[in-house]
Amino acid sequence: NEINLWKDELVSYRLEHAMAKLRILSSKGSEEDKQLFEPVLREAEMLNAVDVVLIATPMWNYSTPYVLKQYIDAIVQPGINFEDEPPPSNKKDTLVQPGINFKTRTEGRIILVISSAGAAYPPGGPIKDMLNPYLQQIFALMGFTQFHNIFIQNTMRADKKESIAWTLQEAEREAKEIGKLLQIQN
Repeated sequence: NEINLWKDELVSYRLEHAMAKLRILSSKGSEEDKQLFEPVLREAEMLNAVDVVLIATPMWNYSTPYVLKQYIDAIVQPGINFEDEPPPSNKKDTLVQPGINFKTRTEGRIILVISSAGAAYPPGGPIKDMLNPYLQQIFALMGFTQFHNIFIQNTMRADKKESIAWTLQEAEREAKEIGKLLQIQN
């Protein structure tokens, strides 16, 4: 399934949807609640059903474009895409922060993020990439723990032909790596 967040109508998620979800989860939901929450549930479960996600996005203001963030905020649903549980007593490192352990529906799924930025982001440099670490963390909650990234940097100043050649080389490398992972899974 392909979703174009710039052209397709986004699933709506407002306070009414959150309240309906809470009533449904506590077994107090009405048919109206179920009907209101159904589009959100459908989108969240569509994400649960896939083994590979591809996101192609520019970086905006060092972070996530609003349409992608809005979509993620609507469809990433605790209790549907992942569950939070008390951490096991013998495990100190958890996925997000100490004291919270997230149980995903399916581990080892693959996400490939192809992102671009006008500036360069050298390791330890003064500006930080907030987009790719965020996408890695939020999708890991849902079991997309095989994170792959093609981060096209310095697009404002880089030679266009060199940038395209590098991007194609990285895409070919990632395609081979993901192909190997998919063979292992099948």
